[in-house]
Amino acid sequence: MTRHFPKAAFMTNSPTSLNQLVDDAIFLSTEAQSMVHKRWGGLSWSVDMERPSFSFRSTPPSVFRPHLLGTTASDPRSWTWGWSEQGGFPAATVAVADHIRTRGVEFGITELSNVALGLSGGHDLPLRLAIASKSLTGQIAHVDVDAGNGTRVWMLLEGPELTLPQPTVAVIAQTIIDGIGSTSVTDARRALSAYAAQRGISIEWTALNTANLTVADGVVQVRLDTHGRIAEVIPQARKSRSENTTRPQAATAPQHLTSPEQSTEPENVEKPVHKGFFGRLFGR
Repeated sequence: MTRHFPKAAFMTNSPTSLNQLVDDAIFLSTEAQSMVHKRWGGLSWSVDMERPSFSFRSTPPSVFRPHLLGTTASDPRSWTWGWSEQGGFPAATVAVADHIRTRGVEFGITELSNVALGLSGGHDLPLRLAIASKSLTGQIAHVDVDAGNGTRVWMLLEGPELTLPQPTVAVIAQTIIDGIGSTSVTDARRALSAYAAQRGISIEWTALNTANLTVADGVVQVRLDTHGRIAEVIPQARKSRSENTTRPQAATAPQHLTSPEQSTEPENVEKPVHKGFFGRLFGR
């Protein structure tokens, strides 16, 4: 079956770089990964690339359609896109990756169109490629799983159980803090505006460096520093008359959180480990 993808799933406008694609989906991706961790973190899983299907062994099992993005190797440290000929996967399994390659060629983003990429200069590059892939496809969740022999397999997941609930002040604030802690955000205004549009959140820029994100239960105020980086996230939940109205504490985003050298991959804690399957799949 031929799959059709939206022309611009989450893109704010036509991107010219990987960084812009990451900014367009960083916070939506972070919120989705948090949900995956809360619901299925630590569970065992199984995958069938021929069908294709990916299942968490919950009760009842949660079944998703996996879309192979690519693999990482430890020696040498590298990323290989799933659309390359090496894996011999069914066309349906790599259709999304092939779509991403096509858009990479269209937009002149070589990280999306080169078969292999070295990871010596960017330990968070696989995460950034996964987030960028969400911008181009409209999928919001991913897993990366241990295939053995130093290989990890990165996949987008698709399924109705990945529908996000209505956003709240607490979720928005935590999502923003977690997002800037996971990888670098190049353009905070673009990233916040994209997240607001994707989640139906009202956003108002009251000054050049301050945004108010409003939802049913209150407002999240985000302040940028003089370099345009997120510096403070202040949740302001609406309180009932019976509750006290003390001023909320601001969550300060340390400057190092927006530095690529200090970025981390919190999604790593979400990956159930099931060694051996992909080793057989890759013939390793």
